[in-house]
Amino acid sequence: MKKVFILGALCVVALASCKKDYSCKCTYTSISDGETTVYVDTYEVEGADKTQAQAACNEATISVVDGNDSESRTCELK
Repeated sequence: MKKVFILGALCVVALASCKKDYSCKCTYTSISDGETTVYVDTYEVEGADKTQAQAACNEATISVVDGNDSESRTCELK
């Protein structure tokens, strides 16, 4: 019985850490000459575990300010 439990636990851990495809949903906001533009885009992070996919989404997050103009992209894992 103990062997079955250990084998089952190993299977659960193996399945939980499997690499798969994730999506990052990014919201872009641009303010230029007093006009604000907002749009949403989604991109795929293929063949990654959840930690790697989260890191890819975090890397895609940016913010740039130049005088009165600004641009930002905020991404979250979906």
